[in-house]
Amino acid sequence: MFEIRSKQMVAFEEKARLRFDEEMVKHSQEFSPHLTEEITEDELRVLLQQALAKAESFGFTNQGPIRLYIELMLLFGCDFDSDPQYRSISGTLLDEGDQMVRAERIWQCVVEYNAKVSAANKTLIRKVKQFLDKFDDTPLLISENEFAARLEAELFSAFSEKVAYVGHDNLLALLQEGVAESQRCELTSLHSQALIVLLMFLFGHGCMNDPFYPWIKRTLLDEQIKDSGVRTLQLEKIALTWLDEVTAEMNQGAHS
Repeated sequence: MFEIRSKQMVAFEEKARLRFDEEMVKHSQEFSPHLTEEITEDELRVLLQQALAKAESFGFTNQGPIRLYIELMLLFGCDFDSDPQYRSISGTLLDEGDQMVRAERIWQCVVEYNAKVSAANKTLIRKVKQFLDKFDDTPLLISENEFAARLEAELFSAFSEKVAYVGHDNLLALLQEGVAESQRCELTSLHSQALIVLLMFLFGHGCMNDPFYPWIKRTLLDEQIKDSGVRTLQLEKIALTWLDEVTAEMNQGAHS
């Protein structure tokens, strides 16, 4: 009798998990259509399984906290839990204590972020162009410290709300990551390095390999593009087109 009940319970748990998985696929598509449209549904399922495993590694086993983890991944990038821009969130993930309490604290962080930063997204395209226009497509001829200071100043000029939210030390860590990634990709001009930093700033520090932004990696690895300057211009063009479409959808949704 006990064995029969045990098997029934396992079957029930498996059905509940499958039902929750399907709910998360639909929820992700509704929560962030502009990201989930970039990949196939099968690819989305794989990503969600990976997200479930990562959420569980932080002690998130209830459906509410797991759903929140997936939303954070869509909002701030697949590697948000190690992104220096979101230390308050990653710190809470690593805290000990009840998962529901931690999830509520994280949700408050998101509410604070939206209040301070997201309201400025209506002019995102203008701000992106404003930032990139400050950097000529010339070789990097200044010191690393000077370039980091200039990047921070120009980011603050264009995105003051988010720079203030992130903070100097966390932003500096992101800038160092971005410059290192640019050099790894053999992009050595001021303009190209500023572009890589900006993409990380907007889409998360792991955006170079984030499956929700496949056009970034695809452009960086395109063997048909031999010249680094052409590669930078192509990546910038695609990024601006993508941002333009997304912000247009967001603004249309806000007015509907």
